Amino acid sequence: MKRIVAHCSVIALLFAVSAVESATRSRADRGGPMESSRALAETNVDCSAFTVNGDPRSATGATWAYQSTDLGARYRLEGILFIPSGAGPFPAVIISHGKGGSPAGYSANIARVMVGWGLAVIAVMYAHAPDNQDSGNEPDGGDGASEANVLRAHKTRDLLSCLGNVDMTRIAAHGHSMGAFVTGQLLGAYPTDFRAASHTAGGVVQGPYATKREAAERIITPYQLHHGDEDIVVALFLDQILAGILSANGVTHELNVYQGYNHQEIASDPLMLERVRNWYRAHGVLQSAGLAITDASVSGKKLYVTGKGFDDGAVIVLNGKDQKTKNDDQNPDMRLIAKKAGKKIDSGQSVSLRVRNPDGELSAEIIFTRP
Repeated sequence: MKRIVAHCSVIALLFAVSAVESATRSRADRGGPMESSRALAETNVDCSAFTVNGDPRSATGATWAYQSTDLGARYRLEGILFIPSGAGPFPAVIISHGKGGSPAGYSANIARVMVGWGLAVIAVMYAHAPDNQDSGNEPDGGDGASEANVLRAHKTRDLLSCLGNVDMTRIAAHGHSMGAFVTGQLLGAYPTDFRAASHTAGGVVQGPYATKREAAERIITPYQLHHGDEDIVVALFLDQILAGILSANGVTHELNVYQGYNHQEIASDPLMLERVRNWYRAHGVLQSAGLAITDASVSGKKLYVTGKGFDDGAVIVLNGKDQKTKNDDQNPDMRLIAKKAGKKIDSGQSVSLRVRNPDGELSAEIIFTRP
């Protein structure tokens, strides 16, 4: 399906030149000094200086502002906030927008999806927002993974503690493009402050905007990466470099490459968001509803899958492909039937089975071998 391509500043050439240098740098960089932003790693917020305007539980969310001098650094920040219904405590996510974006645009669009997962969602305006929107915000600095933007992002995380209904042990981070660069740099500067993370169209390069190799070397957070193979704004190999660093350091991660996707198409793709949701479930940000497969069998042409947490309309996924599925009449939440899937599995053959609920929740994989 062809998607609309949004206008973006073309910076891939700069990244391509710098990435060659980045990819060949010594891993001795891991022993170098931390970013100077590490000096403010301690949570330090003045909740009386944090104001929320509007109803964060509404469909449009609320706006917020923060003005304070903390540990000698002046902050003047603004952003958006969404909170699920209920009492909490809620897990939360920090959303980081890209070049020319803003909390009211990209961040709010992603927030409306993620709040439906049960996440409190907060986003701040970065220095790479349009100048007329970011005027007067502090700390001031460069675009992308600059020290100023990392400080803004981490302060935004700490402001969640002012809400009184957020579980500060279950915080995630997600961003796109320059917001993805901020996310990677943030994880390297504050490696123990996030339970899981994800981004679209990011990666590592020693240029002026991207996540730096020395920061990537310090990441320990489970990190899911998404990138289109036709992205000419942020080249795919930047995320491949980051994935290589994470792999070398034994960090749990996943790089998903989307064929035919350009830079903007990946930003809000439904499959990408489904994978992010499952990543957050797998790594403790979101608590699983208990969807699981416990057994499977074949009788004639029919494949039977038993387990728990099967919603009405759940689908059996066989080797990554959806099967025509119905819930069992007697035990609809515990048994699924795919009337013709059994003939796709030969005797002695092993296959991958998963179940996906209509809301996108995906069970853990089991390997079933037909007797």
